[in-house]
Amino acid sequence: MSFHTHRLRKGTRLRAVIPALIVLLLLVAALAAVSGCALSGDGGTGGTDSTSATGREEVTLLSVADGDTITVRTAGGAKEKIRYIGMDAPEMAGDGEPAEPFALEAAAFNRGLVTGRDLRLKRGVEKRDDYGRLLAYIYAGDIFVNREMVRTGYARAHAYPPNLKYQKELDAAETEARRERVGIWGLAPDGGPDNGGNAGGAGSSGGTESGAAGTEAGVVPWSEAAGHMGESVTVEGPVVGTHWARASSGAPTFLNVGREYPEPGRFTVLIWGQDRSQFPAPPDQRYYGKTIRITGIVEMYEGAPEMVISSPGQIEIVD
Repeated sequence: MSFHTHRLRKGTRLRAVIPALIVLLLLVAALAAVSGCALSGDGGTGGTDSTSATGREEVTLLSVADGDTITVRTAGGAKEKIRYIGMDAPEMAGDGEPAEPFALEAAAFNRGLVTGRDLRLKRGVEKRDDYGRLLAYIYAGDIFVNREMVRTGYARAHAYPPNLKYQKELDAAETEARRERVGIWGLAPDGGPDNGGNAGGAGSSGGTESGAAGTEAGVVPWSEAAGHMGESVTVEGPVVGTHWARASSGAPTFLNVGREYPEPGRFTVLIWGQDRSQFPAPPDQRYYGKTIRITGIVEMYEGAPEMVISSPGQIEIVD
């Protein structure tokens, strides 16, 4: 009798527990459903009202400074100046210097992208630059603003380690803009419009067709680079020598264009060690013996013109 009594008591306990378990499971399912709705509330990106699961934070536009800087107010009420990551737009006038070519156009285009749209920012690994500006990728609705500025030729791709998450995408956008010769890529060395033709047109095949000076219109021969100090130009020439000074401070890579070091009149391309990993192959090997086009600002160092670059998007192999 005691055995059967024990079984009856056990069965009674189970019958009492089962309804409670069912209620608990229903509550868990309901909570999961509510959570799922919250995750899909931001166009599928997930997250809270102010920050999505992708790390994008809602912000409100206050002003546009130029082609790569805006001021916003965060969801927490803080006023922040934002510097776009992975790119450089032409500089506006300041400190007694005139505006660079296309600076006003770049600022206007940027303003058109970010005005009247829902803005979100995604912070970089390194949060701020030396000026205290917040470093971020900006999204205006469905538009990736950093990429759009580069793709349309209103800015150049520029790697700033360690903020490199989307650098390959930005470099590809610059390659596209250069091929189409849009924005700054359609400018002649003097900053005026390049009348040498559009991509695919006469005198601009994107290949090696040359003008009377041996290069396409708007491209500076390496031997004339010294005449463009302080200017942002595209220089073309053969890489006759390379050297990776890995044991030196900054571990620089040198590409000697036109003439070998230390011959006078040479043109040098400098890639610092921190930027070397941005290239798909070691620059001293990838570009040796090739004719290249390099875009950047010409500077003078020890009597020879040189250009410091940080992104493979600044170099095009012509031949």
